[in-house]
Amino acid sequence: MRKRPKIFCLVHEDSPMNIFCFQAFQKLECAVESYAIKGKVLTEGVVSFDYMKFLERLLTFSPDILFVMNVNGLDAYGGIADVCRENNIKIACWFIDNPFYSFSLWESFIGFENIYCFVWDKFYLDAVKAHQKKVIYLPQAASPENFYPKELTPEEKKHFQSSLSFTGNLGLNYLFNLIEGFRKDYCQGIKNIDSWFLQASQIAIQQSRTDLRKIFQEMSLYFPEVSLDFKSDRIFYRAQKILEASLSVIIRLSIIRNLLPLGIQVWGLREWEEKISPEHYRGPAVYMRDIPKIYNATDINVDISRFQQRMGTNQRIFDVPACGGFLITDYKKELEELFDKDEIVDYKDTDELIHQIHFYKNKPELRKLVVQRARKRVLESHTYEKRMQKILDEISGDIDSSGLKVAPPRKEIQAWQNYFLGIVQEKKGDHKSSEDSFKKAVSFSSSVKKAVKKKLWQREGEM
Repeated sequence: MRKRPKIFCLVHEDSPMNIFCFQAFQKLECAVESYAIKGKVLTEGVVSFDYMKFLERLLTFSPDILFVMNVNGLDAYGGIADVCRENNIKIACWFIDNPFYSFSLWESFIGFENIYCFVWDKFYLDAVKAHQKKVIYLPQAASPENFYPKELTPEEKKHFQSSLSFTGNLGLNYLFNLIEGFRKDYCQGIKNIDSWFLQASQIAIQQSRTDLRKIFQEMSLYFPEVSLDFKSDRIFYRAQKILEASLSVIIRLSIIRNLLPLGIQVWGLREWEEKISPEHYRGPAVYMRDIPKIYNATDINVDISRFQQRMGTNQRIFDVPACGGFLITDYKKELEELFDKDEIVDYKDTDELIHQIHFYKNKPELRKLVVQRARKRVLESHTYEKRMQKILDEISGDIDSSGLKVAPPRKEIQAWQNYFLGIVQEKKGDHKSSEDSFKKAVSFSSSVKKAVKKKLWQREGEM
């Protein structure tokens, strides 16, 4: 009898957090295998890659749990989720961003009993629970194996050292790409959609509003030529993603500009060069290679969250203390649950941030005391190992632990590949090809016959 579930991790090549989760499952002595997502991430978060090859690897490994982050790697037709459900594979999806940014993906498997949604920000829990049955709070974490106090060389100290720094991208290029994708899909021929989003952003900031759907509806007063149906969840969530990206840029840039007189040093993509003077911009920073050194070499690290982080925290709140660095972070309600008051320093507005910087800049011993407490808390409570254990605790009770799962025969894997193809074709409206794929699936293996019958009954019920 096995003690730990088998985990299959979808790992995106551009996401170190995926790797951290994989490593944590290994440390927890789970049987783990990964599949690299190398396809392009499209506008709505959809990842395009070889699903046939992925299914072959998945079913050959025959896991208890498929682990994904932000549903990246799952298809927009619910095919992977359906195959997993029919093969008694649970799907653990950890959202570390607004879950509704990828709604076009997971709306295809709403209500599936094998889906477990782990959400990093409590603000979104009720909204996700309206669509999914199993929704659990799970904040972000630190990887102590990669983020720890480092002894820097003299060259590294010279390059990375500063009294005050912020590490993060502005997000302008990301914002422009989102707008272009939205224009292409919904606003062809409308030239001023950029101004539309800018006006919406100004309304949200000037009036301190977060009711984005109402703001969008009111925009017809300013831009009557822009006609969009915001009752459509797909359109609304796409627009929401853009507006929140715009607000993040505005807020982040405003705070940084207020800190320029204090000598703030900024690390991030070169889009910063156009917004701040050269003496304040230090250049790009590679997450795994450079950022731990910056956190170590900076007296005071500043945290400025993205707008969509309403109650929850971001990666810096764990990474900086793990490195032994001192952090002043913007206040979020969940800080009160994650840290004690003497373990963290926060601010609620720019004036308070400036006050905190002046208070702590000449108190190295006090900063050191806060760091020691914060790092102890992170190592005890906020590691990826702790988070992955939470996932196992939530799902293990629903897993059949009577024996080791084994790989199905080759023909059965081919059957499920054709079953998946049939689902995709069905959702695209190609009923003839779908029926052919379902028949081919049954011809390979009778084990899929029940699942195919279920699909055909559903089709008849919808006609």
